Amino acid sequence: MCGRSAVESILSGYNATIMAYGQTGSGKTHTLDGFYYDQTNENKGLIPRCLEDVFNYIESSSNDNYS
Repeated sequence: MCGRSAVESILSGYNATIMAYGQTGSGKTHTLDGFYYDQTNENKGLIPRCLEDVFNYIESSSNDNYS
C-alpha cells in the first residue's frame, strides 16, 4: 500500500522516491527487497511489488492498444 501512490505518480509522468532510513541492521534491505529467491512469496519486498504494478500496468495498456 505504501508504494502504490509512488507507482501511480511515476505512471502519470511525475518523479517519485521511496527512501528507507534507519539504524544499521534494522531491516531496511529486507523491507525493500524481501526474500530475494522466491518472488511468489508473500514476503516479497517493496521493490518487487512496485515493479509488478508497473509491469501489470504496461501489460493492461498494451492489451488496450491491440483490441
